[in-house]
Amino acid sequence: RNRKLESLGSKSRKPKRSPTQTRKRTERLIRRLRNAEPAHGPERLSFYLFKMFKVRCAPSTVYNVLCRLGFVDKRDRLTRSKKHLKRYTTPVPGYLQMDIKYVPYKVEGKTYYEFNAVDHCSSWRLIRAYRDKSHASLVLFLLELADQCPFAIIQIQTDNGTEFTDKYRVNSNGLPTGLHPLDLWCRERGVEHKLIPIGVKELNGKVENTHGFDDREFYSKQKSFKNYDQLELNMRG
Repeated sequence: RNRKLESLGSKSRKPKRSPTQTRKRTERLIRRLRNAEPAHGPERLSFYLFKMFKVRCAPSTVYNVLCRLGFVDKRDRLTRSKKHLKRYTTPVPGYLQMDIKYVPYKVEGKTYYEFNAVDHCSSWRLIRAYRDKSHASLVLFLLELADQCPFAIIQIQTDNGTEFTDKYRVNSNGLPTGLHPLDLWCRERGVEHKLIPIGVKELNGKVENTHGFDDREFYSKQKSFKNYDQLELNMRG
């Protein structure tokens, strides 16, 4: 029996061996895959671990390894999260969110635009590239949207940009005239055009989130396009 005073001190409770601990080789492979594709989450990393290296590792285990390796910072996640003021449910397809974003780099020294529409229920989406964000380009996109959409369009939700509404025209009373090309297109087809409240972009979060996805999964894979035709062709593919 140990009667020394030091024996009363706190000692580490770390187990001497951990037979279920993730192997070092698996951790090295996870680090390698994550460094190659920083946008991939635990599910994709788990899938590629088995596909490329025949290593089975559950997504939850991959997530724990990412945390242990310093790839996940929960404090940063909390600062970037924003709670929705109100959650809207759309149980049937046909409620679309639409937006326009810049192509993140210039092509032929010019700035081009991506028109984007996504269904809130099914996540079906249509993206097309245009040389400008004029009303003429908007009408072309709407015509193709009506032709390609596999279900009836019930509602199109947009922000308050001048591409989608004329409520900010000169001498305006703050209300749309109903003569904007998007309003006219919707009225002809019995579609509701809904404007989200100013400063509440999270209500259009479905389409807003696709912008970051396109930057990671489309534009970053092809660092630059030679011309507009190549950009438009790849976007259709």
